[in-house]
Amino acid sequence: MNEVGSLSAYGNLTRILSRSNGLLERAETALRCAVTTDPSDAGALLRLGDVLRGKGRLDEAHKCYRRAAALRPDDPRVRWLVAVLSGSELPDAPASAAGAVPFVRQTDFLPPNRCDELLGLALANRERFEPAQPWVRGLCLHDCVVDREVRPWFETRLRTAFAAALPRLGMHEPRNYRVEMEMTAFLRGGFVPKHIDNATVHKRRLSFVYYFHRRPRPFSGGELLLHDADGATFTRIEPQHNSIVFFPPGCKHELAAVEGGRGGGTRGACPSHGDFADARFSIRGWLRLCSSAEGVR
Repeated sequence: MNEVGSLSAYGNLTRILSRSNGLLERAETALRCAVTTDPSDAGALLRLGDVLRGKGRLDEAHKCYRRAAALRPDDPRVRWLVAVLSGSELPDAPASAAGAVPFVRQTDFLPPNRCDELLGLALANRERFEPAQPWVRGLCLHDCVVDREVRPWFETRLRTAFAAALPRLGMHEPRNYRVEMEMTAFLRGGFVPKHIDNATVHKRRLSFVYYFHRRPRPFSGGELLLHDADGATFTRIEPQHNSIVFFPPGCKHELAAVEGGRGGGTRGACPSHGDFADARFSIRGWLRLCSSAEGVR
């Protein structure tokens, strides 16, 4: 199978597995029946929480884990799951190393005018977006436009956010680091397969992704999936406008396939992938360690 065919097949597979059509729905129904029959069934509560977390219903998943924690107060995995979804201080990681990936999400990250500025910049530079890595179906803008027009003010906001996010993830802010960043656009059919961010760039210590798009949201899908260490399930995070997510670069994660939403993907000069303006846009990047000789940017 050629590269294009392989990407298409992978996109179809991840859409089937990650969009929860049928499988997670049936699991949720069965587990809710089990919990209703026996409200003290901590195992069913945990599994229901995992299903809801995989569907992106994080508040409901948190409630299930809290109910399980009341039944199993000494269970390290339960305590870990409650902490991950509540934003509280992380306890010691479960001995099995099978816990959910910790993350920090901040909403209303930028003033509204800055969000509009980013969207305008993306649309004005449509022709400068280029295909991302061969294994990614998406577009990327990482030339001087981002450094000149975005970095001066966006990085200032980021560095303030790092100070709050890093301790929440059990990390300390390093003395010398630089911020890597690029703007991305994912149209209908776009996705990123499962990967880690520090496989080849070992000095990356933190990953982040900031979301922005037209409103109302002109697409569906495109969620960030953070896979548990044991690969059994994942946390689905919606690409909420003007929100940012921080997470460890060594965790396995992926971008679920972007699909056309209400009115999305039907206009414009690119009928196979939809209107560029209806894309799932983001600023993604990494905190990367550097020596004092390299300088800090």
